[in-house]
Amino acid sequence: GSNEARVIIVDDESAVRRVLRRVIQKFPGVQCEEFERTEDCMRAFAKHGADMVITDLNMPTGSGLELAIWLRTLGYNIPILLFSGSLTPGVRKKAVDAGITMVIEKPADFTTLQHAIAQLLPASCVSAAGVADRQ
Repeated sequence: GSNEARVIIVDDESAVRRVLRRVIQKFPGVQCEEFERTEDCMRAFAKHGADMVITDLNMPTGSGLELAIWLRTLGYNIPILLFSGSLTPGVRKKAVDAGITMVIEKPADFTTLQHAIAQLLPASCVSAAGVADRQ
């Protein structure tokens, strides 16, 4: 229905994907798809799209910046969250230039991630979860 959303996670570390998946599962009606490689994410995205992408910066098979540029070049204006442990001022500037919506530094606790994701998901998913009310 209208309150279903699909979130794509791209990170080469399974532990990171697991944490992000646990956060996303708190939001009702939000499906989560995980990828280790940017090209697998691109293939899935081309097939059925997504409402939000959460990506690492540096992965063996490609960068989150490249992924963001690819999505923006194709005209997708969905939220892109960069979740990275190497956020220099230079990287932050590149992220803005690449069209990334929000940047969060690794490591981040569950609540920080939950609030960030709540800001980026479609409102219908978030109001159902009541996250916005629980400060």
